Amino acid sequence: MIVPKFDRDRIIQGAKELGIEVREVAPGEGGVFIQEKDGSERELTTFDLFPEAKEIADLRCALAGLIAENERLKKALKLIESKSEIPEESVDLVPITELYEINLHAKEALR
Repeated sequence: MIVPKFDRDRIIQGAKELGIEVREVAPGEGGVFIQEKDGSERELTTFDLFPEAKEIADLRCALAGLIAENERLKKALKLIESKSEIPEESVDLVPITELYEINLHAKEALR
């Protein structure tokens, strides 16, 4: 497994440029920690240096949700199409149960 090497000095410099107060533990070996306003500390994350990374992660989740919803609607549409494949008959001759079932599936798809 390849372990990526990070330029800690550059990370610390970038954090300070962003106004983030940081502390390095065991220079060259340890982690980089953020000093919060209340005095507590936590390890520096990608989201601290690149706030847009959180937005990108949120957008990816939203996109995945839209893709799943699209797939659900495709399945519902196929079901509705299969139910509505009735022989060329007058609407008056189509059993009311079939029309009710088509309507029910359409309402379910629109939820």
